[in-house]
Amino acid sequence: KEDRYPIINNGGTNRWVSSFAIFPRNNIAGVCLDKAKREVIINDNEYNMSTTKYGVATFYYFIGEPKQIYSSFKKVRNQNEFFEAKPKYRLFELGWESWDALGWNTNQKTVKDILVKFLDNGYPIKWAITGSGFWEKGGTTTSFGKWGEKFSNPVTFKSWMHENDIKWMIGLRTNFIPANGPYYPKTKKRDRDLKVQYFNGNSLSSEALSKGYFLSDKMGDPLSITSSVFPIVPSYLLDGQKSAASDWFQFQYEKWDVDGIKEDTMMDLDSITNIYNLPVLEISRKT
Repeated sequence: KEDRYPIINNGGTNRWVSSFAIFPRNNIAGVCLDKAKREVIINDNEYNMSTTKYGVATFYYFIGEPKQIYSSFKKVRNQNEFFEAKPKYRLFELGWESWDALGWNTNQKTVKDILVKFLDNGYPIKWAITGSGFWEKGGTTTSFGKWGEKFSNPVTFKSWMHENDIKWMIGLRTNFIPANGPYYPKTKKRDRDLKVQYFNGNSLSSEALSKGYFLSDKMGDPLSITSSVFPIVPSYLLDGQKSAASDWFQFQYEKWDVDGIKEDTMMDLDSITNIYNLPVLEISRKT
């Protein structure tokens, strides 16, 4: 049997996929970090990494005890600008996310009602994620600081969370709807119980475009992609490979004034898998 693992981000089932594979019994591991299409094959008879990159391709193999392998892998990651942040230890405690329970019916009241039930029944919730619909009507996660009716009193809600020793986190994506607008979806399909007729233009897109902060195609034009989930209109993508773009994104994120994020990547980007690391790292380091 042959098992092939394409290293892609399809915005759905394949996200945060890594080519790193370790075989502890054999004291060997490998990884390919090239910015190109990659694939890993693992079966009873074969371990194989491949890439479609033109020119020189680099494959790293590590030999030794697992502790030694992971130490060497860390050095290689850093050399290739895949840096890490200190873990947020609270996230190893019990937490809760609104999506499975509430979907797009997430708001201050529904979230608080559920959290109160957990706390009253002795569940020590230490963090909670409200990932859906906290922004203004027609907005998105990057409508920074523009709260909607569902979270009309974010300061009061955050205070209640902190009084109960709960950190408040939100869902955050790195896609931006173009300026002006409004923009109307071409599809009538909606995710779960989402109700949306249009999306506002994002004025920040003009600033980011002028500074070259968005991902470009091979011709140098800003890449525009439409998510099949949300938002269902064409969007630009932050080029997280650029430090200046990541710093700018972190500065904008602070307008939400929450305790942290759950990063989403629901855009079909194929082999573009390296644009999220720096933005998330900047937020993690300064949160």
